[in-house]
Amino acid sequence: MTKIRLLLTGGTGFVGCNLLPILKEKDIEVLSLTTTHSAVQEKNIKWQVCNIFDDENLKKNVAEFKATHLLHLAWEISPGNYNLKSNFDWLQASMNLIRLFMENGGKRAVIVGSGLEYDWSAGLCRENETKLSDATLYGLTKNLLHRYCEALLKSNDISFAWPRLFFLYGPNEDKRRLIPYLITQLLKGDKAVVRETELYRDYLYVKDAVNYLATLLFSNYTGTINIASGEPTKLRDIALTIGNIIGNQNLIEFQNNSHTANKIVVADNKKMISEFGFSPRYSIENGLEETIKWWKNKQDL
Repeated sequence: MTKIRLLLTGGTGFVGCNLLPILKEKDIEVLSLTTTHSAVQEKNIKWQVCNIFDDENLKKNVAEFKATHLLHLAWEISPGNYNLKSNFDWLQASMNLIRLFMENGGKRAVIVGSGLEYDWSAGLCRENETKLSDATLYGLTKNLLHRYCEALLKSNDISFAWPRLFFLYGPNEDKRRLIPYLITQLLKGDKAVVRETELYRDYLYVKDAVNYLATLLFSNYTGTINIASGEPTKLRDIALTIGNIIGNQNLIEFQNNSHTANKIVVADNKKMISEFGFSPRYSIENGLEETIKWWKNKQDL
C-alpha cells in the first residue's frame, strides 16, 4: 500500500495548528507550506518555505513532493471583514495549487469551505439544499472555488471533499474575534462590550472540528459536508458563561444595538453524524473552560 503523502496549507493558522498534533501521530509524510516557519523537519512534518502566490516556487515544491493527499486550509480572513479584494487572489492561487496537485498524481483532495457560502436568511443550512450566497466576497470566491474543484477533480477521477466549517472557537484563535476578545478582556480585568447579544450562532470547539476534519481527510467520502455543532447558541449566553467561569461577569456590557437581519444561523450536521458516527464531544461550557485555561497560560493577552 502506498504511503500517504499529505500536502498541507494553513498549518500555522487557527485550524491548522490544532490539527497538527493529530497529523503527527499518523504514519504519513506531511509537507506543510508556510511563509512564517523556516524549512525544518518536525517528526513526520516537513515545513517548507513557499508562498503559494509564487507560481514557480509552488510548482517546484508540488512537483518534488508528489503528494497523494491535499488539505487546503490557507486563506486570508479578517474578522468582521469578508469583502477583502484579496479573496480573488486566494481564489486564483488556490485554483493553481489544486491543478498542480492533480497534474502531479494527486489522489485525494479536501478543500476547506465555510458556512459563509450559504444564504443565511434560511436560518438552517443544509448541504445541497440551502441556497448559496454571494453576499460577501469571501463566500463568493469559496463558492467559485468549489465549482472549479467539482469540474476539474471529478472529471479527472480525483476523490474530492468540501467540508464547510461554521463558527469555531478555541486555542490560537484571532484575538479580534468575539470569544477570545471576551476572554482576554475579562482576564485583564477590563470591560468587554457585546453588541450582538440576541444573535444565535452555531459554535463548535476547534478540537472537535479537527478530529472530524482528520477523519474526513483519510476517508473515501466525497461531496460537501457541514462541520458544526448543529445547535444554535445565543451570543449573550456565551458571554455570560465566559464571565461566570472567569468571575468577572460584571465587566461585560451588553448593548444589543444590532440590526443584523439573520438572527439565527445553524448548520444541519446530520450528514456528519450519519457518515462518521460523530457528534461533538465538547459542550460549549467544556470548550470555553479549556479555551480560558489556554489563554490564562499565555504570557501576552
